[in-house]
Amino acid sequence: SSVLKTKCTMAASIKELVDKYVMVRSKEFVKKEFSRRELLRRYDNNERRYEIEMFVKRDDKQIRCYSVSINMIKKTQTDDIYAFIYALDITDEWVKKMVTQSVVERKVDSVSYLNVHSGVIRMVRHKHGAPALPSDDPRLYTDSIKEYISKNVPPEEREHCFKAYDTKNIIERLESFGEYTIIHSLYSDPKQTEKRRVKISLYYLDRAKLTIVFEGTDITDIYEQEREKNRQLEAALNEAKLANRAKSDFLSRMSHEIRTPMNAVLGMADIGAKEIENEKATDYFRKISFSGKYLLGLINDILD
Repeated sequence: SSVLKTKCTMAASIKELVDKYVMVRSKEFVKKEFSRRELLRRYDNNERRYEIEMFVKRDDKQIRCYSVSINMIKKTQTDDIYAFIYALDITDEWVKKMVTQSVVERKVDSVSYLNVHSGVIRMVRHKHGAPALPSDDPRLYTDSIKEYISKNVPPEEREHCFKAYDTKNIIERLESFGEYTIIHSLYSDPKQTEKRRVKISLYYLDRAKLTIVFEGTDITDIYEQEREKNRQLEAALNEAKLANRAKSDFLSRMSHEIRTPMNAVLGMADIGAKEIENEKATDYFRKISFSGKYLLGLINDILD
């Protein structure tokens, strides 16, 4: 459909375009670039063919990025200057470029982006051999994620993944935390005999929150390292528990096997001191009792 009015001044046409379609952040830029003064300035500077990008909100409420080409020529007979303006929807190319720039410094195996308004997901980058989301490009997210989970995710994790990848859940998480991470297993071969561990990081591409980026990373090696560490810690904990149990058993036996005969010795020493009238023997029994009580105190301190 025609955007600009016909048979009216350029200023009126541009005003209608800007007021009705152009996003707020592009309004002043578009007004300047399409003004008669700017066009004539560029023509005089020999800039007679150039391109600009602008964001437009269409009648269907979708926000699109357009590449606008301006080509100016002079009609020799009248010296009139004509500006031919062509607009091309480059939204998908622009989003792919922005997504690529956002992940250029990060090592990821796959990158996709979801158009929140249309519900269509597209692949930007995909490492060979890794399950793709979507498997073919582009597709409705609901269809793609259903196939992705059903084909690649082990049965015991599918219910979790269906909930985690639900669009409403994703948006709620992003609104609350700004980013969202999903970790689960994937079959790495068509026969579904081997599993890999993946981390899917999700975030909005820009402040408009119209595009959600999906970054997939294989974390199997890290996951296995963590599992091995956990196994080692569990083994060490079990050894510590066994050692503690052995210590408790030892102390329990020692408490009985040492204290019982010591109490018997002390008891017999007390009886001997009372029953025997020989003063020298009585002194011996008292020394035995004194030393025995001292030794029993040391044993109690050690065992307790």
